Parts: sequence; structure tokens; C-alpha cells
Amino acid sequence: MSAASVESPVGSGAAADGLIAVRVALPGRVVDMDLDPAVLRLPVAVLAESLTSAVNDALADLQARLPSGSVDLDVLGSRLHTIQRETARQFSAFTESLVDAQAALARRAGR
Repeated sequence: MSAASVESPVGSGAAADGLIAVRVALPGRVVDMDLDPAVLRLPVAVLAESLTSAVNDALADLQARLPSGSVDLDVLGSRLHTIQRETARQFSAFTESLVDAQAALARRAGR
């Protein structure tokens, strides 16, 4: 099976007795939301709470479908930021060393 044929996991959630259905995919995006027209009769506060509940249930379902040992994107982002800062520092030091070496060679050549 090729990597292109592997489908990303999708999580599903529902609320308001099935009047609201939500599907989410990585990295936590809502891919679709089905609302029964009857939700328009719900009080706004109940509708908001039900939407929140359906999305959170879908995200929890998605998380449960991920293979164990999945990457924590916040941790990965933090590590990449640290690597980026360290690499920039090392590159700056390397460039400074090259400039110093070039200046030393120029002095030896009598320029």
C-alpha cells in the first residue's frame, strides 16, 4: 500500500440528540458539520454548548484513532524552534570564524 493511498484518520462527534454531527481531521480541523434544521429552534446558549460538545467529542475521537506514540505537535514545534535558534547561533559563529580566517590570510599576504 502506498503512502498516498493511506487515509488520514477522521474523528466524529455528535450532540443535541444527533441533530449536530461533526467530523474532524488532522491537525484538528473541522472537515464537515451537519446541522439538522431543528437546531434553529434551540436557544442560542444550548446551540453553542451543543456545537462545542460535538466538536470536542470529534477531536477526542480523532485522538483515540491516532496510533500510540503519535507526535505532540506543540512539543515538536518547541523543539524545532530551539533547533532553529541554536543553528542560527552556530552559523553566526561559523561565519565569524571564516571572516577571521580570511582576514588572517589577507594579513599574511600583505594586503
